[in-house]
Amino acid sequence: MKLKSIGFGQLNLFDDHLCNGNNVTTTEINKCDNSEHSGQSSLKVVENFFNHHDFSAFLSFNSFHHHHHHGMKSDNTFCTNLSKLKSEFISSILPPNEINKSSSNISTAPATNTIVEATEIKLNDEIIKKNESLSTLLIYFLSDILIHQPFDSLSQINKSLKKFFNISDKLLKTLFKKSLSLTKYYLLEINKYKEYYSKLQDFESEEFRGDKILMEKIRVFNLKRIEEIEKKNQNIKYLNFLNTVMVKVYSAKGLEIKDLISSDPYVNLFFTDSQDEKPHHRESLNTIYLNDEKQKHHHHSSFKTTVKKGTLTPVWNEQFIMSTDKPDQNILIASIYDFDQVSKSDFMGFLPIHLEHEHEHEHDENKSIHNHHHDNDDEHGNGNEHGHHEYMNHINPIVENIQEYELLSKPKGHLTKFKSLLGITSSPDIKNDNEIRKYGSIKLGLIHLKREILKVEEINVNNQNLPSKQIDIQMNQNHENSIKSLIEFSINSQDEINLPKEIEKLLESFSSRVLLSPLIIPLVKIEKLIENFQISTSAMDEINRLLLESIELVTVKKIPLSKPIEERFLIMLKSIKKLYKGILKRYPLSFPITINQETKLAENIGSSGTLLTLAIETLEIIYNYQSKQCKLKKIVENYIEFCWSCIKEKSLISIEGSKDFENIVGLLDIYDAIELQLLLDIEMYSQFFPAHFDLATISSKSYYKLLKEETERLLAKEDKVCMETFNLLKKIQKIEKTIIKPYEKEIESMMNLNQLFKRFIKMWIKEIKKQFNLWIGRSLEKEEWKSIDSKNNQLHSNSLVDLFTIFEIGKNHLLGLDLEIDQFLFELIDIVNQLYNQYLDIVLNSILSDLKRDNSTIPLFIDEVNDNYISSLSKFISKIKLSNLDQQSSTTTTTTTNGNTISNIQITNSIICIKLNCLEFSRQLLFDFSSDLELKLPNLKEKIQDSFGISFLNSKKKYDYIIDLVINNISKWIKVLLVQILDNSKNNHDDQICKLSKDQIPNLINENKVNELLDSLTILLNNELTILSGNLYYPTFSRFIRGVWQSIWKEFDRILFPEFKLQSEKLETTFYKSLVILSIYPTLEEFFNADGSGISIEQLRNHSEYLLSTISVYLSNPSNLLQVYNSISSFIGESKPSSSSSPIDYSFINSKLFSINQFEQFKSFNFNKNNYVKELHVLCSISSYCNSGSSIVTNGLITPELDSSFKKIISTLGSFKNRFVLDKFSLDSSVSIYQNDFKCKTLNGIPSNAYILNDCLCWSSWLCYNETKVILKYSSFKSITRQQHESNDVLFIITMDDDKTYEICSITSQDSIFKSLILNSKKLNQSIEIIDHIKSKVELHTSDNSNFIVKESTSTVVNKEGKIIDIKPEHESHISYDDSIEYHTLFHLDKDNIIYQVYPCFTGKLITTRDYFCHHNNLTKANKHYLWSEIVQVKKEKVLFFDTGLKVTFKNGVNESYSGINDRDLLYNELVELKDLNKSNSSPLPATKKFVEAD
Repeated sequence: MKLKSIGFGQLNLFDDHLCNGNNVTTTEINKCDNSEHSGQSSLKVVENFFNHHDFSAFLSFNSFHHHHHHGMKSDNTFCTNLSKLKSEFISSILPPNEINKSSSNISTAPATNTIVEATEIKLNDEIIKKNESLSTLLIYFLSDILIHQPFDSLSQINKSLKKFFNISDKLLKTLFKKSLSLTKYYLLEINKYKEYYSKLQDFESEEFRGDKILMEKIRVFNLKRIEEIEKKNQNIKYLNFLNTVMVKVYSAKGLEIKDLISSDPYVNLFFTDSQDEKPHHRESLNTIYLNDEKQKHHHHSSFKTTVKKGTLTPVWNEQFIMSTDKPDQNILIASIYDFDQVSKSDFMGFLPIHLEHEHEHEHDENKSIHNHHHDNDDEHGNGNEHGHHEYMNHINPIVENIQEYELLSKPKGHLTKFKSLLGITSSPDIKNDNEIRKYGSIKLGLIHLKREILKVEEINVNNQNLPSKQIDIQMNQNHENSIKSLIEFSINSQDEINLPKEIEKLLESFSSRVLLSPLIIPLVKIEKLIENFQISTSAMDEINRLLLESIELVTVKKIPLSKPIEERFLIMLKSIKKLYKGILKRYPLSFPITINQETKLAENIGSSGTLLTLAIETLEIIYNYQSKQCKLKKIVENYIEFCWSCIKEKSLISIEGSKDFENIVGLLDIYDAIELQLLLDIEMYSQFFPAHFDLATISSKSYYKLLKEETERLLAKEDKVCMETFNLLKKIQKIEKTIIKPYEKEIESMMNLNQLFKRFIKMWIKEIKKQFNLWIGRSLEKEEWKSIDSKNNQLHSNSLVDLFTIFEIGKNHLLGLDLEIDQFLFELIDIVNQLYNQYLDIVLNSILSDLKRDNSTIPLFIDEVNDNYISSLSKFISKIKLSNLDQQSSTTTTTTTNGNTISNIQITNSIICIKLNCLEFSRQLLFDFSSDLELKLPNLKEKIQDSFGISFLNSKKKYDYIIDLVINNISKWIKVLLVQILDNSKNNHDDQICKLSKDQIPNLINENKVNELLDSLTILLNNELTILSGNLYYPTFSRFIRGVWQSIWKEFDRILFPEFKLQSEKLETTFYKSLVILSIYPTLEEFFNADGSGISIEQLRNHSEYLLSTISVYLSNPSNLLQVYNSISSFIGESKPSSSSSPIDYSFINSKLFSINQFEQFKSFNFNKNNYVKELHVLCSISSYCNSGSSIVTNGLITPELDSSFKKIISTLGSFKNRFVLDKFSLDSSVSIYQNDFKCKTLNGIPSNAYILNDCLCWSSWLCYNETKVILKYSSFKSITRQQHESNDVLFIITMDDDKTYEICSITSQDSIFKSLILNSKKLNQSIEIIDHIKSKVELHTSDNSNFIVKESTSTVVNKEGKIIDIKPEHESHISYDDSIEYHTLFHLDKDNIIYQVYPCFTGKLITTRDYFCHHNNLTKANKHYLWSEIVQVKKEKVLFFDTGLKVTFKNGVNESYSGINDRDLLYNELVELKDLNKSNSSPLPATKKFVEAD
């Protein structure tokens, strides 16, 4: 007999093919039987379990993305501080591809033996048939039932077998037959075990390995077990043969009436043989049934039921166990009698049931027993000669067969049978008794067990009853494999062993019968539970129970263990220890805290905590058994390392597919996860660890140390900044101030956040500059230039609010960092200043565009008033009048607060007003911004004020400039009106003026004339100023009024005193115009004063008295004029004009002057307080005298001598021009000498007068009433460029040594002027560069020394062999010759450097050339150019608020973004192509020297 058949065979705990932790098939289990590996493989399985699964087998993890984070929602999330944190920790730790279990498998329900029925019934017949070990075990189970016949639990056993194994009745019957054969040799099997252990001496075998003492212990132990089996067998009555039927009598119906109206039926049951197949009236039969606890286990061959009084449908529900040890008694007789106390009981029918047909016949499974009852041809129709009933093959031999049987009459006597043999028939009137009488029916439930057990001495060759080969195979089967197969078969969908208690009992009985070690069953179960381990209350409780049971068997009951079993036991302990250490090393994953998403309350703190406590207890049981100490600290530290590594791995995510900020975002994910883990440890898990173990301190100290190291490491790698960077800072500060604070003393060193984030604040400062530009760009894109709330006097637009909102965001962000930020504050202020000024430039340029767009009738700047302008003005005034009339007659008239009617015709539209309000209000917002910083950082108050000082000054300059420009837009109309007023007045009285004397001319102007002259002007001013008053903030509006007032008198001044030229009109005309101006002054002063609500009288006169002083030269005595001129001439010899002493003697303003009615009102003016009258004014008056000719002498206005003096003065004006220029620009007469003058314009179109001197170039520009003066020394010139500008215009570009450029255009006599500039500048500056593009194109193309010719050229490059080869460019120029000249000049390109194309963009223009990629900024006037080889990448993207943008990356790491590009795709393709074509060239191709024109 093989040792493995008696429980000491070698068996692997796990084979290699089971190491994946999944369920295995029966075939795989059988493969284990032949494995030669030792039981050590179980440790590898556990190791693989953790290595391959990372414990994700117990939970379902979803992917996670932080700020950004893309994860799936789940019903249960893991959290502890429910009101503070989101439950996103566990789901973000493990990689999704390692998931193989669902968290739904985690169950906290108690273990149960209930088997869940499958929704689809699928029999396991094939599985059982193929698994020989499992089939054998089933046969043993059935054999055990046959031997011990536990009828009291047979029903439950059958139910469990049926549900558990889920096999067909046919297979069960087949196995039952085999169990009958196995049962027959039961005693032989026991005897062989006894003989084996009685003679056991092979202590050198694998089981004992030379340990003779162990062999003896096991031999004695198993012989004792055999002895116990034998004692148990002795208690079994009829051990050798027993035919047992459990009969349950349910009821009967249709019984005959034996008494007067009813019957008193009872049933007799007994065994009989075929010789006595008839009913017996046995009054002495036992009335014992199964419910009788005292007699339920007694076996009897006959019983009777109780008597049911007065009924023909009795119900008994009584159960009996009938047994017989006589093999020939195979017939069960059930007879019904009517009980009678006085006389003999009356027969009421009987039923014979042949039990042997169960084993002798095979019948159709689809036929019912009831149908077979009538299928015989005998005269009784009873199916055989005696009318007996039989079991059908489809009846389960251990399942109660419940059927209703028809009762039969008593069998016929022997005489009746003899007559039938002789052929003597009965009378035809006599019919079959069963056909005439109906005895009714009875309902019975039967379970039949028949077994035969041979005695050992009966088994021999002579008797031909030796066990078959199949029986021998079953007995010598590896019974441990059978147990293993059963356990494997019992694993349910939750990977738990689910054996019904009835199967457990059969399994224990089987283990004892085949003498397996008592440790085998718990050992195999634990091995399978480990192999299919899943965290659940049932599984962990079962392991704990089996572990205690196993240790009790070893330590208390001290059962002897063979060497292999002992090794497996130790391996099992080691496996549990490794497994539980593993799950404790992952305790937050193994025992998660879940919350209800609706209630936000923890739902399984108790269950998870119970499981955690159970795991620790189980581990301590093993350590206590091994007399070792459980090192929980090492386990927790292992989890901390594991958790940290998982979190780090999972945190390696990127934003939108790029690698930008992966370190920062990764750190945020890490901090989120660690924060939650710390809270879990401190608030939840610490309570489930032993009291002596301080989980909170260990976790806080360890995690913070890891966070510190990782933060310092990753931040050192990061070279960019984002808002997540400062979210990380806030996260660190929060953790340090809350979670870590109580444990701070245990931490060696805290993070130096000031040092860590100093670099990122610097990067943030750079980044916000770009971001702020984007934000304000988007705001400007949506800007409609409407007031926010005009009703509440919020007359600025949204873009201004947006601008300072982002400033506030930046300021609050920086101040809220809770770090030392003083050094970064001023960098932020610089950005604010820069963006603020950029915004001012954008608004300013926008206003410029509006002004240019609205000036199609009359240009923004006009030199001379012509008839077209006067005609346009007349039409404009007419429109205003008509509009006012229409509104006065309409019920929907719009009025201002003061009741004035507003016309729809206006010069300055509301959009320009809103933009002007933005400029004004921005200064207030900037002041508030600065003041807030000063308040919050008082120690930096002075520095903050200094930092904003330039912006305040710059904003004022820009504000003043654009206000003047808008005022100029009004002033141009006023200029036309003033010219019209003076010309109309002169034209209407021209003849009279010539005939009248100087004293008579004033009488031509009266009050009516004044009102007539001012009618159009007052209509224009009233209309425009009324509109402006409702759309502008008061300071701006007040500025407008003052500007218009000053513009009126400046225009009069320019009419009367043309700059740098003498008056061309006659004295009578100038005299008359002067009187007109004096006459209209009071009316205009009253209009602008507006009864005190407008400009004050003092301010009005301060801005106009200079003209009233200079007008006096036209009204004074001629002799006085000569005296004044002579007085001025006395200062000509001075090197510099004196500013302290006046060259004018104001005595010429005498009483005679004030006698003029128009001048009399100015008596109170103090004309001596300022030096208003200059040589120009006196010369203009003298010139008007000369222009009048001889009539002035004839009329006696001047003497001939005075006339001669005036003419002499006029004839020698050369020195006057020099004095005028020197005086105008405050130049030193000893150094500077006037040479020439010309008219020109600035690039903004402002008319200017330019003067060429021997050492400098000067010009003055008049904008409205303000004059700007420019002085450029030749010695500071760097270059002079002359090029084509717009249509036929010419542009001079003068670049100074400091790279500041000045541009003037529309130059009169530009050829001579350009030559003069070259000659003068070269005298003082030999290094100056002269670039001239204004030459005839024919001359340029035919000239050999032309400097810029746009043509194709070949380039030379060096190939791999070092040879110089020519490459013809694949690109051609697509711009005009004139544009090529302009951009060559702008970027100082060589003449051979072909310009391919020009692309307008939002900020300026992008230019592609042969060697460079260039950008010109229209706002800053900055020019940049890059070699093609410097470009690394070109990318399309949205920049600012434009979709058509490009981002260009250069080798030095600089990124430049360009927005609003026309033909963006075309430029992109060209950039990529030229970049690739020139990627090997580090410098431009050799270029010719720049052409410098010498003269």
